[in-house]
This record gives sequence, structure tokens and C-alpha cells, in this order.
Amino acid sequence: MTKEEKKIYMKAWRENHKEEMKLYNRLWQENHKEEMELYMKKYNKKYYEKHKEDKKLYNKMFRENHKDYVNKIQNDRINRTSFAEKHKSRWTSEEELYLKTNAPYKTAYEIALELGRSELAVSLKACRLSVSLNKYN
Repeated sequence: MTKEEKKIYMKAWRENHKEEMKLYNRLWQENHKEEMELYMKKYNKKYYEKHKEDKKLYNKMFRENHKDYVNKIQNDRINRTSFAEKHKSRWTSEEELYLKTNAPYKTAYEIALELGRSELAVSLKACRLSVSLNKYN
């Protein structure tokens, strides 16, 4: 059966069983009324607007009760090192030479530890230099 034939068949089936589907949907809704109400409460905008003040009060109380934690998070954000300081960006010629000479004998993980780079960075650089890495120790 092709896709077009399947579409035609499904359309005809829906038209023939329209009343049964309406009855089934109505029965399902009656049996699951409580679940539907909970769902509507949870995702209804009015519900969120109604409880907005409660959320603000909760956040204020949390900040007051957990001042140390909040201050630590704020200080961590301020004291973060820049991306360039955290990650080396350029490979030196010594690092490339080390990679080329040790690739057949050491895994990417071992080389990464010695060079202070990530395993992914070592693997990518080896690929760019057309050097195959030792997968096993």
C-alpha cells in the first residue's frame, strides 16, 4: 500500500467511524476529568499569575535563609576566569612534535594529561596532523 492509498484509507475510516470516535472521546474525558483539571491548573496562565506573588515571596525567603550559598554563587560568577585563560588556544610546535612522536605509543588520554589539554583536543589535532593515535595501552 502506497502512502497516498494509506491516506485515502485512513480518511475514509475516520469518516465511517466519526460517531464512535466522538463517543469514545466523551467517555474518556468523563473518566479522566480529575487528571485533565490538574493538567489545566498546572499549565494555565491564570494559575501562574495567581501564584506569582507566592513565588516571589519564596525566592525572597530562600535568599534570606541561604545567604552564604547565594553569596558563593555570586562570587563564583565574578571570579570566573576568562575562556582564553582557562583553555589553551594555540598549539606550540613543541606540543605538536610531542604528539607526533608519542601518538603511536600512548593513548589520547595519556597525551592529554601530559599536555594539559582535553582528550578531544588531542584527538582533533592528531586528525589534522594526519597522525594515528594508539587506541590501546
